[in-house]
Amino acid sequence: MKRRPSIPKYMQKSIVEDTVLMNVVQRYFKLAGVASVVWLVGYFDYSVSWLWLFLVVYVWKEKHYRARKYRKLVARDIARDEKEVILARVDDLPSWVNFPDVERAEWVNKILRQMWPYIGEMVEKILRESVEKSIVQSLPTSLQSFKFSRIDLGNTPPRIGGVKVYTQVKRDEIYMDLELNYSGDSNIEVTIKGMAAGIKNLRLHGTLRVVFRPLINRIPLIGGMLVFFLNNPDLDFDFTSLANALEFPGLSDILYASIQEQISNFMVLPNRFPIKMVEGLDLNKLRYPQPQGVVRIKVVEAKDLIQADIGLTGMGKSDPYCKIRVGAKQVKTKVVHNSLCPVWDETFELIVDSADGQLLYIDVFDEDPGLMHDDLGSISLDLSQLKESGFEDEWFPLEDVKSGMIHVQLTWLWLANQANELDRVIEDLIDEDIVHVAILLLYLDSAKNLPVAVVSPKKCSLAYCRGKKSMSEPSARVVMTVGQQVEESMVRYTTSEPRWEQNFRFMLHNPNYQNLDVEVVDAKTKKLIGHTVIKLKQLLVAEDMVMDQKFRMKTSNPDSFLQMRLCLRILTPNFNPDYIDGLEELIKETAALGTAVDSLTRIDALDLRSHHPCLPPPDPEGYGTPVDGLCINRTISATQQTDSPK
Repeated sequence: MKRRPSIPKYMQKSIVEDTVLMNVVQRYFKLAGVASVVWLVGYFDYSVSWLWLFLVVYVWKEKHYRARKYRKLVARDIARDEKEVILARVDDLPSWVNFPDVERAEWVNKILRQMWPYIGEMVEKILRESVEKSIVQSLPTSLQSFKFSRIDLGNTPPRIGGVKVYTQVKRDEIYMDLELNYSGDSNIEVTIKGMAAGIKNLRLHGTLRVVFRPLINRIPLIGGMLVFFLNNPDLDFDFTSLANALEFPGLSDILYASIQEQISNFMVLPNRFPIKMVEGLDLNKLRYPQPQGVVRIKVVEAKDLIQADIGLTGMGKSDPYCKIRVGAKQVKTKVVHNSLCPVWDETFELIVDSADGQLLYIDVFDEDPGLMHDDLGSISLDLSQLKESGFEDEWFPLEDVKSGMIHVQLTWLWLANQANELDRVIEDLIDEDIVHVAILLLYLDSAKNLPVAVVSPKKCSLAYCRGKKSMSEPSARVVMTVGQQVEESMVRYTTSEPRWEQNFRFMLHNPNYQNLDVEVVDAKTKKLIGHTVIKLKQLLVAEDMVMDQKFRMKTSNPDSFLQMRLCLRILTPNFNPDYIDGLEELIKETAALGTAVDSLTRIDALDLRSHHPCLPPPDPEGYGTPVDGLCINRTISATQQTDSPK
C-alpha cells in the first residue's frame, strides 16, 4: 500500500468549498424528499400512521447517525493527537492515566506510524492469499465467487493507549496487555456473484493480550505468540455499497451483533490467534491450554431499579433481566415482569481462561417489544480478585444509572484431576442448587475412511456406501451432544478424511450418568454418515481421566473412525497445587529443536501433546521420530538444538 500524496495548499481551499456545497445540496434533497413523502401520503389518501412510522424511522436514523459520527470524530482525534484530546475530554482518558501499573508507550505508536504502509501491504497479502482461500473453501459451491475487491487500511494507524507487562507468570513466558484504539479511514469491500458490499471507517477499542511462549535460547528468542482479546472489544463501522441497505433500525443491530459474534469466535477468549516463530512448534499447545477455572455466578436479586416503562400517571415499572458475560460466552436470566425489585435466584457457571485481565460483566435490561431493550445499569468485576478470595457475596451498585443495586454470589472453582474429588463435591453440595460438577474438554482432531455419497440413489439402497473415487465425497460436520448442550464443528468440504482440529467444552451435571453423543453429518445432503455414543463414566477410571484414542462409528463403513481426545475435570472450590496445569513441570525436564521460520508456514513435528492430558494428540500419521519423549521432525537439523520451555 503506497502513501497517499499530500494535497497542495492552493487546492485545499477549493476542496473545502466543494465539500460545503455538497453538504448543502445533500441537505436540500434530504428535506425535499421528506416533504415529498408527506405530500404523497396526503395525495394518495394513505393513513396518517404511515407518516408517523416514517418520521420515527427518520428521526431514529438521524439521531443514530449523529451519535456515531460524534464517536468517530472523537476516536479519530484521539488517534491523531492524544494529548490535546485528554485536555478537552476527561471521559476518554487512556489506561496509563488511570492505572499506575500501565505504562505509556509513545515509542510504539511512533514505530506503528512509520510501519503502517508496510503493515497494510502485509495484511492485504494475507487476506488475499490466505483468508480469501479459506473462506472460499468453507463456502457452498454457489457462493465460491467470493473475493476481496478492495483492501485499504487507510493512512491512520492504530494507537496503543497503554502497556502492562505481568511479572507473576511462568519463567518461560511473557504476558503483555495492550490498550488498542483504532479509528482509521479503512475501506474493505468484497464481491459475491457480482454484488459488492463492504465496511469503512472501522473503529475498534479493547484490551489485546499478547503472550510470548515459549522463550528459547536462540534467535528469535521467542518460540511462538498468542494474540487475543480478553473481553469483547467495542466495535463500530460504516457500511458501503450494497450493505448500505442494511442501515435500518433493528436490521443494522442484528448485523452488528453478528459481526461482533464472529470476532468473538475468532479472537476473544477462549479463542486465540497463534503465531509460530520457530520451526517445529505445535500451535495447538498454544491455542488450547487448559482453562484456569470456572466461576459460579448466582444472580439473587436487585433493588431500586429505574422505571423504564412510564405510564400515563407518571408511575412505572420495568421488566428486568440480566445478561452475564465472560469473554465470548454469554448467558441470560429469566424476565421478571412489572418489578423494580426483581428476584431471579438463578445460578450459572462460566469458564475462565485467564483470571488476570478477564472481567465478569452483568448487564441489566428492561425487556420491551421489538429489538431495542432499555439499559438498567451494569457491573464489571475483576476475576483475579475472586480467584484469590474464592467466594464473594455482595450487593453491587449498578453503573451508569441513577439508582439500582444487584445482589450476586460468586464462587471460584478449580479444575481437579482426581476422580475421588467428584464424590466429595456431590456430597458437600447435595442440598444446594448446583448446576454442574464437572467439565469435559473435547479435542476433535480428524476422521478417517468416511464413506462416500452415492451419486445415483437407484444403484444403492443405502444413503452412503464405500465406492469409487468418482463418487461424491462427503462434506462432514460433527455434531456433539451432552444432555441439552449441543456443539457443531466446522464443515470440511468434499473429503473422506477431514481434519477439524477444534476444541469444545461441555459442563456436566454428573459424569456417572451422562453420555457424549457424536454424529457425523453430510452438510450437503443432511444425511447421517456415522454415529457413536461414549459413556463419560469411563473417564473416571481412565488414567488422569483422559481418553485419547480412535472411536469407531456405527451405521458407517467398518473402517471409519473419529480421532478425539476427551479430558474430564472436576469443579471444586478446594485448591490443590496438583490441579494446576502440569505442563510447566514437563517443560523443565524436556528440550526441543527449533529454527526461525515465517509465521505463515504450517505446523510440523514438535509435539508435547502426548505428555499432557488436556492438549491435542500427536499426528496420527506419525511424521516424526520419538527422541527423549518428543516428536522431532526429521527435516530439522540436529545442529539447531535449543531449549524450548513451554
